[in-house]
Amino acid sequence: MIKSTARINAIIDFISDVNILYDICCDHGLIGLNALIANKANSVVFIDISLPSLNKVKFNLDKVSDKISSSSIELVHLDAINYSFINTEENCLVIAGIGAHLLVKILNNECIQKQKLILVPHSHSEVLESYLTDKEIRFSKSSVKEKSRSYPIFLVK
Repeated sequence: MIKSTARINAIIDFISDVNILYDICCDHGLIGLNALIANKANSVVFIDISLPSLNKVKFNLDKVSDKISSSSIELVHLDAINYSFINTEENCLVIAGIGAHLLVKILNNECIQKQKLILVPHSHSEVLESYLTDKEIRFSKSSVKEKSRSYPIFLVK
């Protein structure tokens, strides 16, 4: 693994037997890269609207290029609200490190239906919980503690 945190490790623990892992609003790409290194996903699509974030992914990819195949990686510079996800049960979407308001906007993408979702908002988790409840989406919730702060982890499917 490359640099990691308790929160990233907890997210990785929830990923298993995934065909395509979508690391949405990926920032540095550590979730997707560590999932590939741990053989928890066959491929990862890193999606971010920020070019500097995708450059961080490239930088971190260079550090682990001997551990993973570059053919298993796709970098997408796009607002995830507009991305067309491949909608199958073998895929998993991870959305972490953003506020729940933006996370809910992304979840309104029509292409997000069958995938397993791992959702880790950094703020306003009650907004996400209310959204999932109102839409009658079944979920389980756990949390991880990092630097004296507790982060909720919502699992859908």
